[in-house]
Amino acid sequence: FERPLSTTFNVGVLWDVQPWLSLGMVYMSGARDRIDGDVRIDYSPGVQGFVNNLAQDPTVVGLIARGVGLEAISVDETPASLTLEYPQHFSVGASIKVTPRLKTNIDIKWTDTAVWDEWNIQFEESVQFLGVLGAIVQSLDQGTTGGYLGADSLVLPRDYESVWTWAIGFEYQYTDRLAFRLGYEPRGSSIPEDKQDLFVPIGDTKLYSTGFAFHWSRDTFIEGSLGYVHSEQDIPSNGSTNSTSTAIDNFIYNPYAGYNMKTELKVIVGEISIRSTF
Repeated sequence: FERPLSTTFNVGVLWDVQPWLSLGMVYMSGARDRIDGDVRIDYSPGVQGFVNNLAQDPTVVGLIARGVGLEAISVDETPASLTLEYPQHFSVGASIKVTPRLKTNIDIKWTDTAVWDEWNIQFEESVQFLGVLGAIVQSLDQGTTGGYLGADSLVLPRDYESVWTWAIGFEYQYTDRLAFRLGYEPRGSSIPEDKQDLFVPIGDTKLYSTGFAFHWSRDTFIEGSLGYVHSEQDIPSNGSTNSTSTAIDNFIYNPYAGYNMKTELKVIVGEISIRSTF
């Protein structure tokens, strides 16, 4: 899924309260965009075997399964769209000059990820097998996960939460032209433990960073930074309705039902910039 252009706006305020104290605030707007793409569904032998087994059931579930005719279908493809809301973000911070050469920055941030309560994928062409499977899901429904599965759409329950996080940084003015920087940011996950999965495989995250600022000449500044990001998820069997649930009605997205699952994310990020006025 993609969209070539999304429009948002940012507003920032900086107030130099005292020579040793500055306060700042930034607001980044959210956005609501329709993104378009294609969906391809491959029906594996395991799925066919599952439906064939259901077809032996004497109840209405078996009647529905016998009407699928899955042996004649191996792939379904259709254009699709998803209306995705980008969360708004707010942060406020203070910069304090502790000594003539040492400065510390403290930030408090809020991100409205609760807007991701579900992702609704709309199919332009009917996907008949998903419609039949959705009818089976409804017949087995015990209210475990929410969401929706049908021939016209697929609704993936997310139930994310809006979170507050904080960050701290230090800058040491080594010379009049060269400064060194250190930073630390523990980011609490916006994904509840019972909703963790592989769509967004990010749990509680820690960001460590270091960098420098160099005043090359009167009009030219060079800045560089290096960061390390580490995040883990440890999801026990039946610990998440989005990945390891053992509920019989959890069909929509539950790839590791009954398994223990662990994810780990490690990222090294580098950046350098040159700024000059003329």
